[in-house]
Amino acid sequence: VTLTAVTANMPVKAEEEKDFSVDGVFDEWSGMSMQSSTDPNIDSWSVARDDDNVYFYVRENNCTDYLQTLADTSFQITYSDGSEGADSGIRFAYMLDSVKDDSYADIAGEDIVYEPTSKDGSYNVEFCVPYSYFASADFSLSFCGTTISDTDIPTYGTAATDTKTQDTQTTDTQ
Repeated sequence: VTLTAVTANMPVKAEEEKDFSVDGVFDEWSGMSMQSSTDPNIDSWSVARDDDNVYFYVRENNCTDYLQTLADTSFQITYSDGSEGADSGIRFAYMLDSVKDDSYADIAGEDIVYEPTSKDGSYNVEFCVPYSYFASADFSLSFCGTTISDTDIPTYGTAATDTKTQDTQTTDTQ
């Protein structure tokens, strides 16, 4: 008796398809898991990634067009290999006109936009930094009392496709 098991390459999507962009339209964040905040000026936040960028959403409280509370905060990045440097944080310029590294230098390829919500003093902010900004693919993000591991960041696009292969096996039994 000869038994043959054959399996094909099967792409497995990690998440339903979403197209993230930094455009002031926040629909893509609907249904995303929101992280809590210990900062009373930050209501909640979320993060996602695709092949090229890591995208962030933050809902601010107690803001005006001239006072963005997010500018007084930063995301801290911890790398499992202990790497440290300017790429160990993400900060914001005054008036949220750009995203900066931990040394307040420009991050090439970043983008940011913010819009007021219907709630007085509350703003939606979305921004992205290139995935290449991160010194290592093995990191965690901490922001306003909450930490999330890179493995828990929802992934979209071809980065979400994990092709698993199992070799063809032939076994003779008698």
